[in-house]
Amino acid sequence: MDAWGHIHYRRPARRAPAHGSLRSSREPASPYSPELPYAPGLDGVRAIAVAAVLFYHARVSWLPGGFLGVDVFFVLSGYLITSLLLAQYRRIGHIDLGRFWLGRARRLLPAAILVIAVCVVIGMVFLRSDLGKVRSDALASLFYVNNWHQILASHSYFAAFSRPSLLQHYWSLSVEEQFYLVWPLVLAGGLAISRRAWVVWGTLVAAAVSITLMALLYHTGTDPSRVYYGTDTRAAPLMIGAIMAFGWPLGRMRARVGRAAPALLDGVGIGALIALVLVMHSWRDFDPFLYHGGFLIVALLAATLVAVAVHPASTLGVVLGGRAMRWIGQRSYGIYLWHWPVMALTRPGIDLTWSSWIVVPMQIAITLVLAALSFRYVEMPVRRGQAWRALRAWLDRIRPRQRLTAGVAIAAAGSGLIATVALLPATSPRSPLASLASASAAATAVGHEPPNRPVAPVALTRRGPRVSSAAVHSSRIVGGVLAVGSSVMLASEPALQRRLHARVDAVVGRFNAAIIDRLRLYRDAGTLPRNVIVQLGDNDPVFSSTIVRLRAALRGVPHVVLVNIREPQESWEGEVNAALVRAARSWPQAIVADWRSASADPALLWDGVHPNPAGQAVYASVVAQALHALAARSAPKGLEATIVGDSVAETIEEFPQAEQALSTGLDLNLELQICRRLIITSCTYQGNTPPPALQAIKSLARSLGPLLVMDVGYDDDSVGYGSGIDQVMRTALAQGAREVIWLTLREYGNYSSAYQQTNAAIRQAARRWPQLRIADWNRYSAGQPWFADDVHPNGPGAIALAEFLRRQITSSAQGP
Repeated sequence: MDAWGHIHYRRPARRAPAHGSLRSSREPASPYSPELPYAPGLDGVRAIAVAAVLFYHARVSWLPGGFLGVDVFFVLSGYLITSLLLAQYRRIGHIDLGRFWLGRARRLLPAAILVIAVCVVIGMVFLRSDLGKVRSDALASLFYVNNWHQILASHSYFAAFSRPSLLQHYWSLSVEEQFYLVWPLVLAGGLAISRRAWVVWGTLVAAAVSITLMALLYHTGTDPSRVYYGTDTRAAPLMIGAIMAFGWPLGRMRARVGRAAPALLDGVGIGALIALVLVMHSWRDFDPFLYHGGFLIVALLAATLVAVAVHPASTLGVVLGGRAMRWIGQRSYGIYLWHWPVMALTRPGIDLTWSSWIVVPMQIAITLVLAALSFRYVEMPVRRGQAWRALRAWLDRIRPRQRLTAGVAIAAAGSGLIATVALLPATSPRSPLASLASASAAATAVGHEPPNRPVAPVALTRRGPRVSSAAVHSSRIVGGVLAVGSSVMLASEPALQRRLHARVDAVVGRFNAAIIDRLRLYRDAGTLPRNVIVQLGDNDPVFSSTIVRLRAALRGVPHVVLVNIREPQESWEGEVNAALVRAARSWPQAIVADWRSASADPALLWDGVHPNPAGQAVYASVVAQALHALAARSAPKGLEATIVGDSVAETIEEFPQAEQALSTGLDLNLELQICRRLIITSCTYQGNTPPPALQAIKSLARSLGPLLVMDVGYDDDSVGYGSGIDQVMRTALAQGAREVIWLTLREYGNYSSAYQQTNAAIRQAARRWPQLRIADWNRYSAGQPWFADDVHPNGPGAIALAEFLRRQITSSAQGP
């Protein structure tokens, strides 16, 4: 048995046991057919897992973690295959490897080869521009090394420039098949030379090694495809399932247990199921936590659910084994095989003009029909031996010479399939996107200014003073222009060069970390121009730490254009664009160019994401408008200072007049976040957990500047605040700050006593640190009607706070 339920079950009795999720057979078992009992609850687990994967690939917004259904299948495979092998070992004293592998091939290959053949035909007829990719992916899938092929070919699972491979999903089948090949050898050898306990411990060590390797190979902000695809890094769920087979053997548990045991079992199982659903609803494929223990948590939850589902005393197993769930679970292999090609060929808004509300139900319906047909006419006849019996009957009816001819024909047909795939041309007529993908991302630098001509009005996203149309049209771009990004910017390279004489540094599949690294290279080489265009978020989400690193890389650049994204197939589109807006609000030198709104017309895009020639002109116009707007309102560089604050200081950004009052004539780096704490983990507000103040300061490194202003503490405990101040002071001075201004907290409201203790800690720290100067906001604001809730400023209060901060900063520049 494997995760897909492929095993010779004994035919279940017509009447199930009085209680439980296992059904046994009346037939005697052959010594070479261990025949595990049928556990209908596992069909329900399979149904949940395959549904999660299907909805994830359908890009439904409420299940961004549906890809974790694959890990549920991995746990199932490890558990069921090991249970099967152990049952055979108990029955005959050894593991019959040849019979096992033959059984796996008979159960897995027919449907898998059918889908590969269909995809090859589709590629030859309809996707001729992708024939080279079809050839390599088909060969890798036929031999179950698809995952390593994707790694060696540097194919990203997360970043796609054009249509994804029709066989990309075979990576997980390859991981499982490699497990089926290696694990029986390891298990047979282990049982032959050592005790079961040592085998279990060895399996546990293998799981730990896999988990550790995943954590070591994963780097935040980079493409995690190597970690995601690798058999070595994805083996832990398989090993956990295998370990469970030793201690929770399928078919060897008693149905009669204590009175409280069934309720306890079901409670644990329901809890695991709810936790899995919540995890799939909340976690995303780029969450760093996933690769540092998150996948392990999912595997343990899946193992818990499987353990309850197979127990004969469990009512949850009976519920999961309901008729509809069994139908889906028994066809889960076919559903998984067919769903991806169907979805890759019918992308809403790209291949089809209909909306997702129409296309996704259609995709699901087509997938279920194809899976049902495959199950009935391909999988089951082979699994039951009907196909082989029919073939033998046919061979018995023909003469020996005809048998030879038929054998040659069958061999020729099989060889023909492999040869056809192998001989598909590696190159073929290329689509515009394929041509762009192979084009060089480097562009020659041009030093002169662009023509001074009006640009078409486009939408700009930034809160702040409005710029008149006349001012925008009459402004000139002084200095060179550098554009750094990924495939969308690459597609627009000719238009950017014509419109802005920009140097374009863009490549397909570039992640945010790589974009920032490129900007650092320019900065370190001293070649960053006055005008920089950046497009983040095409291939991975933008986190608050991403913006911190970007600002550090571009510190001192007077004009920064942040181009937002149109990625309708990605769940992070809205979050990325919102993050860019927030960044521009606190970054006086930055502005957002609203490419998403400008590209709303599908006629501007090749594939719903990348601009065609008409869209490229619009893209360049959006960027040029933003750059001209920055040039029109830019002021000479003023005094440099970094302000780190929590929700009180953050109110300045909520009121444009306050922000203008603070920043005019100054070169400020505003690090203001709701719920920020000083050194310990910050609290969470609307799903965002900002880095603590100390971490934000460290991330700025030498770009911190000579003056640091601190307005943090309203969410901190007064105990330990003084030692936190000491850590901040040591860090800031080591990074080049000459003075730190620390605002006192307003001693009003429910926490006034705690704020008094915090202010006392600030005054004590000022005695220890001569570089620390207190700005007494508590005294300055006393008795004023500036507050919405005793602590957070209202509109006039935000302006007053901004003016107070400005006076503190300018007085620091003037000296005592």
